[in-house]
Amino acid sequence: MTKIGNALIEKGFQKGIEEGIERGTMDAKKSAAIKMFELGDSIEKIAAVLTISSEMVQKWLIAAKVQDIAIADK
Repeated sequence: MTKIGNALIEKGFQKGIEEGIERGTMDAKKSAAIKMFELGDSIEKIAAVLTISSEMVQKWLIAAKVQDIAIADK
């Protein structure tokens, strides 16, 4: 393999690692958001603590079919 080829492979590998870390971080935030909501925290509080948008929290809760979710907020 050439130096350029090796550099391209390394760059792709590094990008894959970064994307995997980002996906893992978002999955952890999603799990935390669902649990926090089940424990009674508001959507706004969850968003603030996890540094994500309230819209994202609502999307996750709806997708998880969390009981008693109100679009306005809890």
